[in-house]
This record gives sequence, C-alpha cells and structure tokens, in this order.
Amino acid sequence: MVPAIYGHGIGTASPSAGTLQRVTRLMNAGLEKLPSEQRTRIRSAEDIPADARIASVSPDGVMVPLMKGEDGRSEGSWREASCGAVPFHDARGARRKTLCFGRTPEALKAETEREVERIRELAESCLPVLADTDAAPDNWRFLDGLELDVGTVDF
Repeated sequence: MVPAIYGHGIGTASPSAGTLQRVTRLMNAGLEKLPSEQRTRIRSAEDIPADARIASVSPDGVMVPLMKGEDGRSEGSWREASCGAVPFHDARGARRKTLCFGRTPEALKAETEREVERIRELAESCLPVLADTDAAPDNWRFLDGLELDVGTVDF
C-alpha cells in the first residue's frame, strides 16, 4: 500500500500508479542527464553501514514489453532489462541498507563491478561479498569474474 500524502487542504490522497511511474521516470531522466562524474560523486557520498558484516550482490533480469512504435519498432516486442541489489547485513543477518540498480544488462554489470570495487576499498577488503542470484548461466559467468567470497543460488 502506498502511504497517503497530504492533499491541498482536502485531506489525504494516495497517488495513482501512473503518477508514481511518471515521477520515477522524471527523476531518472534528471539523474541520467547528469555527467557521469557528478553521478559518481553523488554515489560516493553513500557509506557502508558501520555494523555491516556482509554485503551481497544480486543481479537479475526481466523482460519488458514494448508497444508498437516504442523504441522505433513497427510491432510490439520484448526487451531485456536488468536490475540488481547490493544489500548490507549485520551480524544477526538483519538488512541494514540496500542499494538498487536498474540498467541495461551491460550497464548493470559495469555498475555492479564498480560497486564491488568500492565496497572492497571502503571496507579495506575485510567485508565478505556474497553472490546471490538465480541459476542463469550469464549471471554466474559475470559473478565468477568478480572473484566474490561465496556464492548462493536463489531458487
């Protein structure tokens, strides 16, 4: 359930799914227009929670439907989109923070690589990094190249 927001003196109202999608698209468009150096500076301001004892890398993919005319296509079709999460957990296993990414498959891999490098730098290589994804061979080829500490398969 979307939390209610205060309306213009008429009480509370929940935004529609369409409004949330439009706002998300507008925010993303603004971020994507920023130079990559500025996006990197924004990202570098994020920290690793002090009580984090493990980080995991979880890439995944989804097929997104495109309507006729979208992306210059004459017919409806499907395109692959990638998403990923990097959650940090404390000693009890409680999630302390999660970074989320949504990109094209190639861009997600690059973003994930940068994030693993950043975790290793900030944590001075003492924070184990776990791979956690489904059994898709492409995910594991990529994750194996990152030389993570351990891997688990999410069924």
